[in-house]
Amino acid sequence: MEGREITDIFVAPSQVTSAWPPAQTEFNHLVELSESDATVSGVVCTYKLFEEPRYNATLEGGSIVTAITLTRDDDPDGDSGGRDDDPERALTDHRLPSWNVFTGWRIDQLHLVGRTALRDDPQATCARWMSQQFPDHVYNDVGLLVPPRTYGDNPPTMPVQPQYPEWIPPASADR
Repeated sequence: MEGREITDIFVAPSQVTSAWPPAQTEFNHLVELSESDATVSGVVCTYKLFEEPRYNATLEGGSIVTAITLTRDDDPDGDSGGRDDDPERALTDHRLPSWNVFTGWRIDQLHLVGRTALRDDPQATCARWMSQQFPDHVYNDVGLLVPPRTYGDNPPTMPVQPQYPEWIPPASADR
């Protein structure tokens, strides 16, 4: 683990309650991407909408901003999965990959950057994206993008949506 930066929130707890994670649809937006022969790095903005009303930190103060860095290791790249861009054909068993999608790569960074702030990049880029998704949100005094009023017991909700695009395993993958 030396030299790696993995935020502990991404490490599965040893005991997970049935209430976590709540039923949700996660929206991700890739805002930065760089690559070389040996690395791929990116920044992803995320917000979530839950199926049932509950406090939603991703809407009350900004999206989640995650920095990711993958480094090529000595293993050959794994087979890529198929692609299905038709959300009407989504299958629930394709919500999570059933094979190691990172064969040939090592995750060196998976780090939460912090709350979306008006004057900090890449947070400012995520704030602009969030502002497009929620035009009624405003910037508060410290530069966080927030709803015009606290949602309290009535935050936006939606039924859980199918994974799109799906994780369709290659024919050679163990299922």
